[in-house]
Amino acid sequence: MSYNTPFLNSVNIENSVHAMQIFNADKVIPVVQETHRYFKHNGNGLRSIVKTSNLKLERDLIYKHIYGFNLFKKNIFFKKENKLKISHVVLNNQESFELRSEEDLKLFNFFK
Repeated sequence: MSYNTPFLNSVNIENSVHAMQIFNADKVIPVVQETHRYFKHNGNGLRSIVKTSNLKLERDLIYKHIYGFNLFKKNIFFKKENKLKISHVVLNNQESFELRSEEDLKLFNFFK
């Protein structure tokens, strides 16, 4: 685990191991679900990356990779990333907190 993600814990690692076993994944990454709408400029203006709908499907969700740890099988070192079966564990807001600045460090010290 990384010092940049101080609120990660052993339960997150255990959940990653379970996800790897259940989904027969090559790699498991920690993520947080993005709830903001994201747009991409197409030359004529902004277009939503995800189609808007009242129905939320998992395939339409956007996740942000949290760089606290990666769990992977040892036989994948020389495989290309796009050839891997990647699974994920969803972290809550506290677990996904990353130290990226002096202000983040102050927040961490305040909440710990």
